[in-house]
Amino acid sequence: MPWVYRIEEIKTATVSGGTYIKVNIWRTRAGEARGDPPNIVSEHLMNLKPVRQRAVMDDRGFTLRESGVYASPNAPNNPSDPAVKEDVNVDVVAEMESAIKRFISMADRTNMPDDPGDNPSDIARSSADPRGLLARSDMIAAKGRKREFTP
Repeated sequence: MPWVYRIEEIKTATVSGGTYIKVNIWRTRAGEARGDPPNIVSEHLMNLKPVRQRAVMDDRGFTLRESGVYASPNAPNNPSDPAVKEDVNVDVVAEMESAIKRFISMADRTNMPDDPGDNPSDIARSSADPRGLLARSDMIAAKGRKREFTP
């Protein structure tokens, strides 16, 4: 039976600068549809970055070095000829949802007791957007969107 989750809040954690995500989780589709309070309110702190760097590789998995030579994955690291890096865009919403699904799978596997989140969080958060994540259209669309997941 699918669990239902909805991202309620996406902010920046003031102290760490990470992304704070508050998620309401229902154990059943029917509970959410009836308007029952969530069974679990989960808070996540994530180090989301919209762009990361990775080594440039060819089809064989060989790494491009600054000398222009492609090195085998088994070649020793050569500090005088480092790998060429490229920027890669990251699907941060997929990373958020993956973390939520891992949490739900753990809650399902361990029969986690309900935690409706009656205690207010002590995580200071703000609408500051130092990494430019909160203003992204995909992040705005993720907030409030209901999803189902079967662990």
